[in-house]
Amino acid sequence: MEKELKFVLADRAAYDKLLGALAKGPTHLQKNYYFDSADGRLGQSSRSALRVRGEGVAEEGEWTGLVDWEITLKIGVAQEGAYFQAHEWNSPVEA
Repeated sequence: MEKELKFVLADRAAYDKLLGALAKGPTHLQKNYYFDSADGRLGQSSRSALRVRGEGVAEEGEWTGLVDWEITLKIGVAQEGAYFQAHEWNSPVEA
């Protein structure tokens, strides 16, 4: 069961302030691709999501390290404010 909090920052200045407060180190970038039927049936009727995500190390916004890919199926996505919960299954994808 995945449980997470998601927050929206007000603007770029808030993002820069938060980034400056975090420990310095490598940045990890993600690229996410979501899949659904043309009519949005997967997300709307079954509260599900199918995603392929690439993740790797980056410097100044550019990929510099190995990118690992995985596919994720989320079922029963529920949201209450900033709190999200879903059953989640992940599997590596070979590029």
